Amino acid sequence: MRLFPGDTTPGGMALDHFRLVLLSVARARFGPTARQRWVVGVCPCTAPSLELDVWSGGECLELLGAGLLHLTVLEAGGVDARD
Repeated sequence: MRLFPGDTTPGGMALDHFRLVLLSVARARFGPTARQRWVVGVCPCTAPSLELDVWSGGECLELLGAGLLHLTVLEAGGVDARD
């Protein structure tokens, strides 16, 4: 999890950074030419919610599910994300 300071980072920028990090991990594991796709998912704790699919060995693997946490989830965990 990465928290950006205050509300200075637009959600789109945070999501772009998030996707770049996860794609880097997938490429390191499956190689730079592995076919990948993002799927918009639904999760009660995150919005937007994403899934990353990667094709490997002729199969499509749902590699992960992730997203940007709702502030209420962080607050329930004792994190003041507004600082």
